[in-house]
Amino acid sequence: MKNKKDRWLFNRFTALFIIMGLVVGIIGNRLFQMQIVNGEESKNKADSSSVKDITEPAPRGMILDREGEVIATNLPAYDLIYNETKESSENFFDSMSQLFKLLDVTGEKLNDDFAIKYKEGAFVFDFKVSNPESIKIRELRWKKDRGINDFILDSGYGKLIGKSSVKDLSDEEAAELDRMILALTAEETFHYLIKYHDVYKVLKLSDDENKALLKKSNQEIAGEVLKQYDPELVRKFLLILDAVY
Repeated sequence: MKNKKDRWLFNRFTALFIIMGLVVGIIGNRLFQMQIVNGEESKNKADSSSVKDITEPAPRGMILDREGEVIATNLPAYDLIYNETKESSENFFDSMSQLFKLLDVTGEKLNDDFAIKYKEGAFVFDFKVSNPESIKIRELRWKKDRGINDFILDSGYGKLIGKSSVKDLSDEEAAELDRMILALTAEETFHYLIKYHDVYKVLKLSDDENKALLKKSNQEIAGEVLKQYDPELVRKFLLILDAVY
């Protein structure tokens, strides 16, 4: 009698474990298919559907002053927003080139607050202030936000003073670093940003060619880019990338 009961319990639990094993196996196989086999496709689908904008028109009448002159019209206005995904990053330069051409045709303007301007064949800073002290403060902050303090420290100043981190600098050393940052011209900063924001990838070089290129100075890397692309177009690439990053 005992053997029959044990056999019945064994069969029941064996069946339960088999069913549980099958369920776990099915779920595991499904996860493997989604994450390993079809992982890239799933990621691209998630990227493309991660932002969904729903437009709800809100029409209004024109706003007039007391003389009947139009102050504001009811014509719709649109913002074009760049969302970074793996696919958009891979096609960034081609997509932006087409966009810039389209904007030139339509006469639309970019929201351009990039501090380096290209005027009469030269790069200049424009921080939208006129007070010299305010310009100095904004220029320092703007350059430091883009890693130029670390760049100068790594380029030789750090070795000269025997320090590798900005936070380890004395007040005197930090002041000297600030002077070196401010001494960097708009053109030199522009060249630095071409490497900093990977704009050299517009050249579509092979991996080995990119490695060789990155061994060169910022000026040489920028020179290779500016040989093939107009400075104003390169500046527009930087305008977008600088806003994103």
